[in-house]
Amino acid sequence: SIEHSQTSYDAGGELHADAIRLSLTGTAGDVWMQTVYNGSGTVSRSLDVIYEYVGEGEGEYSYDPQTGQYYADPDGDYIILYQPGAAGDVVTKGSLETTLSASGTSSGVSSVLRLSASNSSDRKKSLLLYGAFDTSEEGGYSLDISPWFRWETGLLRRLSFSGRLRNERISYSGAGLRENRFWSVRAAPELSPADILVIECSAKLWREEEELYYPRDTRGVRLEIDPTLEPFPGLKPGIMTAFESRREVVSGLDKYMIEAEPHLSWIGGGWNATARISAGYIPGDDELPAWFFDGNDSGISWRTSVRIGKSLSSGLNISLFYWGRRPSGSSWNQRAGLEGTVNF
Repeated sequence: SIEHSQTSYDAGGELHADAIRLSLTGTAGDVWMQTVYNGSGTVSRSLDVIYEYVGEGEGEYSYDPQTGQYYADPDGDYIILYQPGAAGDVVTKGSLETTLSASGTSSGVSSVLRLSASNSSDRKKSLLLYGAFDTSEEGGYSLDISPWFRWETGLLRRLSFSGRLRNERISYSGAGLRENRFWSVRAAPELSPADILVIECSAKLWREEEELYYPRDTRGVRLEIDPTLEPFPGLKPGIMTAFESRREVVSGLDKYMIEAEPHLSWIGGGWNATARISAGYIPGDDELPAWFFDGNDSGISWRTSVRIGKSLSSGLNISLFYWGRRPSGSSWNQRAGLEGTVNF
């Protein structure tokens, strides 16, 4: 597909853009592949980064009033948006996403490769995507790969691995180029010592490096075990326990967290319900930077969620939910509501 768009702003100015999109999907036996390519030219160079409030716990970022910075938080209140700035150069952008998966009865693998490049002076560098590997320019690359194995009998029923590699550069208006480098590896065996008991385990090792105003080099390891019973069909109680250690090399900050999360799920008679409550403990009484442990401070932090749903008819579902979070030393953030979904 080929597109042309023109946008006018109330404050004055216009934005013109041309774009091309190519998509290819195919299968060969047990292998499935999809490739999507996008190329565009936009009359604008700078990029303004905007954090938009979307509700308590609905976003991916939180705000730290002490430093005036936003930080990644899976239970945050903000999402990040990128708005073209006011400069008049033509920026050429290119991106490619390729998904490849293969699966059989006892094993499989899935992978996703992403490339992106942006340049205002060399169109070919962006459109052919080799600018994705130039660390002095906006763009980046990422690779996710996840092989798995499955057995019908024995103690070990499933074994999966996952690896991620990412290098991302974003040009912030007035602040320069922000570079983020990340890698992680994870192993997750699933054990079944009895017909009514499943034990999910995982071990993850990761490292993240950031550079904008000053460098950060954070390294972490997380160990997790989650035994779940099914004493009756549809009823699954369990408790997840975890140990996670994080260390920021530049500042020398080094902390660990112990976490416990009882959970319960039930399905039956057209009803479904899930409930979980999580407590995370970080030893010490010193105040931690908000970005270091996903907004958690020293002491005990709490999270809880409950959802009860009912299938009223074919395609019509209604559910009641509650979500709450209390970081150590802070008050509760809570929300509740009633949702309805219709499938056509």
